[in-house]
Amino acid sequence: MNSDRMRLVGVILAALLLPVAGAQAVVRYVALDGIGADGLSWATAYTTIQAAN
Repeated sequence: MNSDRMRLVGVILAALLLPVAGAQAVVRYVALDGIGADGLSWATAYTTIQAAN
């Protein structure tokens, strides 16, 4: 019985933590004088927020 409870706890923890493991934040730079290349730095910043999405 105890191993069944541990297995259940493990499944619940995995179900709760797996979606978080895939989430990653991305910083995109936006500046009026950017060149609009890739937004990964101020030098290559997007020129509008819409372009950064």
